[in-house]
Amino acid sequence: MSCPAERTVLGSANVVAMAVVIFALGALAPAAAAGAPEAGTSQPVEHERFWPRGSAWREAALRAARDPGTWVPAGMAGVIAVGGWDQEISDWAVANTPVFGSMENAATWTERLHAAGGIGMIATALAVEADEHPWRLRGKTLLVEGAGAIASASTAEILKTVTGRERPDGSSDTSFPSGHATPAFAYAAASRRNLDAMRLGRGWRIGLTAGFETLAVGTAWARVEAQKHYPTDVLVGAALGNYISLFVHDAFLGSSGNVFVSVNVDPGRPSFRVAMSF
Repeated sequence: MSCPAERTVLGSANVVAMAVVIFALGALAPAAAAGAPEAGTSQPVEHERFWPRGSAWREAALRAARDPGTWVPAGMAGVIAVGGWDQEISDWAVANTPVFGSMENAATWTERLHAAGGIGMIATALAVEADEHPWRLRGKTLLVEGAGAIASASTAEILKTVTGRERPDGSSDTSFPSGHATPAFAYAAASRRNLDAMRLGRGWRIGLTAGFETLAVGTAWARVEAQKHYPTDVLVGAALGNYISLFVHDAFLGSSGNVFVSVNVDPGRPSFRVAMSF
């Protein structure tokens, strides 16, 4: 049976490894994207099918990796793990509970904020706009984003089993990554994409985006104050949830919809059309 010190070292090693992988994806993505063919230069444009083509998967993966919501928390987790500050920050948060006032309140607000984030994702998915067949788009958006949230939560559960990191309160060995923070940030990422697909003023877009991000951050920090997770658990969960959510969303829906261009060169009826296919 491993001693606490040994478990701490193994937990930090897992955090560093995971953070480095996610951070490296974000750092290498621009170079990989530069080598990809530009849209519209390789083959004639066709209507998109529901299941994405190979290039859509690749471009979605690169976009998700480059997103600051992926590489910033991953980088922060790596810095904290390398510096050995995980336990220190956790102990301070539990002793002072600066945001929620007590561990009990933190546990209660975890569920409230987590649920609010999920409701926000659903509400924004039902509000996305399209010139044609808006409810068809909304239905697909709900299906895709729900799948992204489930995929992120499932991935977190698999990693918990593989890493076996003990929780700060010693209640179990399923601390890394956070099973609350991962879907919470998946909800926030999907909501952000939905807001991009809505006709909103800049102030409304910024305010709503900040609100959804606050729900995710609050969920993650509440888990730290409740002594259920170390900071690196929730930071890696944030990066993981953001990445998977954006990856699935952009692969099936595009960053702002699947746009295709149709040009009719018939001299009798010349035309130029830009439309969205779902």
